Amino acid sequence: MEASEPVLNILERPWARILLSLVLVVVIGSSLAAPISWGAKALATSLEGSALLNNAWLADLHESLGSSPFTRYYDRAILLAAILVLVPLRRWLGGPGGELDCRVGPAPIGGWFSAGHHWLAGFLIAGAALLTLGMLYLGISAFHPRPPSGSSPAWFGHLVSALTVGVLEEALFRGLILAIVLRSMRTVPAIFFVSLLFAILHFVHPPEEDLPRTVEWLDGWRMSGVSLQRMLQPNDFLAELCTLFAVGWVLASLRLRSGSIWLPAGVHAGWVFCLKQFSSMARDSAAVDRGEMLPWIGGNLRTGLAPLLFILITWAVVCWWLRLSGEGRKADLAVTKSSTAGKS
Repeated sequence: MEASEPVLNILERPWARILLSLVLVVVIGSSLAAPISWGAKALATSLEGSALLNNAWLADLHESLGSSPFTRYYDRAILLAAILVLVPLRRWLGGPGGELDCRVGPAPIGGWFSAGHHWLAGFLIAGAALLTLGMLYLGISAFHPRPPSGSSPAWFGHLVSALTVGVLEEALFRGLILAIVLRSMRTVPAIFFVSLLFAILHFVHPPEEDLPRTVEWLDGWRMSGVSLQRMLQPNDFLAELCTLFAVGWVLASLRLRSGSIWLPAGVHAGWVFCLKQFSSMARDSAAVDRGEMLPWIGGNLRTGLAPLLFILITWAVVCWWLRLSGEGRKADLAVTKSSTAGKS
C-alpha cells in the first residue's frame, strides 16, 4: 500500500495524466490501425460494380478507400484514439463532474465576420511565407519543378483539404484540448503539453519504405516502433519533431491572442495548402532525397530547421497584423486567473 502511494500522488498531477493519456493514444491507435484498414478495404471491395458509384462523391470515396496506403489508416487510427482518450481525460482534468468552461469563445470579438477576416488573413500570411520558402528551395536547386501533367489542376482539392484540416484540428487541439488543459494548468505549461501532443501525433508517421505490403494484426505496433526509432534519431528529431512542436506552439499562441480558433485555423490551412501544392509541383533533389541536407532541409516544406525559421516569421507577421488591425487581444483574464488557481 505504501509503495503505491507515490504512484497515486504522481497521477494527481495534470502533466502525469496527460503523459499517460499520450501512451494510451499510441496503444489504442496501434491496435486499431489494422482493423480500420481491413474494414476500409472490405468496404471498397463490396462497392465494386455498385450503382452507388455513379455518384461522383461516392466514386471518389471508393477510389480513396481502395488506393490509400496503410499509413493513411494508421494516421486516422491515431487521431481516433486521441478523440477516444479525450473523453476520460476531460473528466480527469475537468474537476468534479467533469464540468468545464472553455472560456475562449469560438468566434473572436466582432462576431463571425471578424472570424472570416481572421481566417483569411492567417491563410494569406502563412501561405505567402511558405511559398517564399518553396521559391528559395527552387532557387538553390534543393527542389526541381515537376514536368507538367495532363491531369486537371489539383489546387481546389488541396484547398478543400486545407480548409477541413485547419478547422477540425484547431477545434480539437487548440479549441477543446487546450481549454481542458488550461482548466488544471498554467498557460505556458498548458501550451507546452498541447504542442507536444500535437507534435507527437503528427510525427508518428513512418516513411513510405516501411509500408507493409500485406496488413497484419501487429503492423500498427510495427509502425509505432518505427516512429519511435525515428524520434530517437537526432536528424529526424531536429528536422521534424521540433518543427511540429513549434507549429503547435505558434498556433496555440495565436489562439489565445486572437480569442478564437479562426486565426490559427487560417494559418494552419495556409500551411497545409502550400505544402500540398508545392509537393504536386516540385520534387526534391537527389541530395535532399539522400538526407544530405538534414537537419536544415527535408523532403517537404514542413521538415527541417529552415521551415522552423519561416514558422517563427509567420508568427511574428501575424502578431504584427493583429496589433495593427486592432483586432487582437491577449488571453482572457479568466484564463489567467483560473490557470493560476489550478496550477500543479
